[in-house]
Amino acid sequence: MYVRVCDGAALYWKIAAPLATILLDYLKELEEQEFKKFKWHLSQKVLKGFPPIPKGEVKELDKMDTVDKMVKAYRTEGAPKIFLRVLGKMNQNNLAQRLERDLQK
Repeated sequence: MYVRVCDGAALYWKIAAPLATILLDYLKELEEQEFKKFKWHLSQKVLKGFPPIPKGEVKELDKMDTVDKMVKAYRTEGAPKIFLRVLGKMNQNNLAQRLERDLQK
């Protein structure tokens, strides 16, 4: 007998949750003004193949909701790429390098 343990969405979030936790930890390192700039970049064309998130959808989000929005919009494949690109555009190169190392673990 086959028992379905979780639906597609639950399975997806089981996979995405560790990534979201890592990204959230890095967003927490940004000061409030830097975080505002990070969200502004999300509403711009950051990386080919990944549409910007409309400004109205990210403007009032806190850090946790911003990560959720990124993972939902860009999936587990795109969210880290966008995150790293935005950090680069903000000249947060040390943070980007550390994140890149953590993502490879």
